[in-house]
Amino acid sequence: DFPSRTFITVIIFEIGVAVHSVIIGLALGVMSGSGFTTLLVALAFHQLFEGYALGSATTMMKLSKMATSITALCYSFSAPIGIFIGILVHSTFNENSKDNLLMIGVFEAISA
Repeated sequence: DFPSRTFITVIIFEIGVAVHSVIIGLALGVMSGSGFTTLLVALAFHQLFEGYALGSATTMMKLSKMATSITALCYSFSAPIGIFIGILVHSTFNENSKDNLLMIGVFEAISA
């Protein structure tokens, strides 16, 4: 029972971190101006420590090399996918519109 519960916990942690990374990447992708550099530096350090925690959790599970590689790839691509989506969305709307500011606030609140 314990190994299966731990495995499920690690998988839920991986999914949560991947979704979180996509959303924070989306927030970075739609950001511009002086806030971009600040958020980029904060995101880089945040992702570093988050990746370390995720790597520790998957190592603790002693998963196969294939499962560990899949976990690492999912995590590695989650923030860039969010950034890509953010860049695409950013080109289609007015930065100072009320709806845009609300959307950015909601995404940043969800990712916090």
